[in-house]
Amino acid sequence: MILACHNLKKSFGDRIIVDTGSFHIEEREKAALVGVNGAGKSTIFKMIIGEEPSDGGEIILAKGRSIGYLAQHQNLIPNGTIYEELRSAKADIIEMEQQLRSIEHELQSLSGEELNARLETYNRLQSQFESQNGYACESEIIGVLKGLGFTEEEFSKNRYFIRWTENPCRPRETSSYRSRHPAPRRAYKPFRFKFDLMA
Repeated sequence: MILACHNLKKSFGDRIIVDTGSFHIEEREKAALVGVNGAGKSTIFKMIIGEEPSDGGEIILAKGRSIGYLAQHQNLIPNGTIYEELRSAKADIIEMEQQLRSIEHELQSLSGEELNARLETYNRLQSQFESQNGYACESEIIGVLKGLGFTEEEFSKNRYFIRWTENPCRPRETSSYRSRHPAPRRAYKPFRFKFDLMA
């Protein structure tokens, strides 16, 4: 089991959004949460990641697991590049590296107890930095962008100037494209969570 929710409840005023919602997701299982607009799908995700408190129930995430969440509405960096946007996801690791570099500079002028105390802080931060694969942070960001089809020349391009036709993740569905990529004959049927939802 990776994630389990038991008897989730959520209301906004007199409006019940989720009532006794329960489900669990196993290792390597793929699942989809579907429902009409306003049914409470985003609210459920926000409760799972801790952004929105629940009115009842229990949320259990397996030990050693983390959750990646792409919100429906993003608070993007004003006039930011696609590289800066992706780098912001690693803000905690980047800040940690800056602290390490700052402490390294301080150590040159310290001695005695002050030096020992600062070295202890440095060793603790470095251990945490290494455990989060901090030294590979930049290469991971570049790898993700290249994996999405962006070239290095586009890393510094403002995201607002990446036209729809330039987005490598969304090919144009021309007649030629459709002939080379015909629609599947059988529609995919996603797994549906059974929540007691009220619109």
